[in-house]
Amino acid sequence: MIEDIKFPQSWDEIPIKVWKELNSVQSEYESTKTIERMAIITDTDPEWIRSLSFAEFNKFQSNLTFLNSSITNEVKTTFTLGRKEYGMIPHLDLISAGEWIDAENWKEKPIDNIHLYAALMYRPIVSKDESGYEIEPHTVNGFMSRAEKFDNELPITTIYGSVLFFSALGIVSMESITAFLEHQQKGVKKKTKKTQTRPRMKKRK
Repeated sequence: MIEDIKFPQSWDEIPIKVWKELNSVQSEYESTKTIERMAIITDTDPEWIRSLSFAEFNKFQSNLTFLNSSITNEVKTTFTLGRKEYGMIPHLDLISAGEWIDAENWKEKPIDNIHLYAALMYRPIVSKDESGYEIEPHTVNGFMSRAEKFDNELPITTIYGSVLFFSALGIVSMESITAFLEHQQKGVKKKTKKTQTRPRMKKRK
């Protein structure tokens, strides 16, 4: 029954792993691709979808209109997953030569490796104040477990903009993101300074 199916309402509900499955669908027929994608997103059998009446099929499809919309390209510098907060690497020197080499290799299959890009770019925040944040140092085990967690649990909308930017342009984009982060942090400092130096109103006698 269609009524028993849980339909996601936006890309915000789609984890990276499912998004990758959607992009792996291949067919010369657009109708076949549509049915396969609908089956993936609702965890149902594509043959069952094919067996629906035309009216039922239209009803089914009307619950997934967000599939025709684009994912936002917003760059998020921090996000929370579970009880842990993650932050984008604020400086290029936090990426080792080995990680850069790995990232270059991932370009051959950017969609399949998007969770790896995400794990490279975002690490757990260990301290945070008004001037910025500090992230965990790189470890192989930490990286792999983070990549797996992101793949299974993190909504694609959380990292799509920043990873797309980074994977497409590499170092050039990373420098742009770093500049963006520094600009943001300066804005926070400036705002804090203004607040602290605001003159007090004199009391009337």
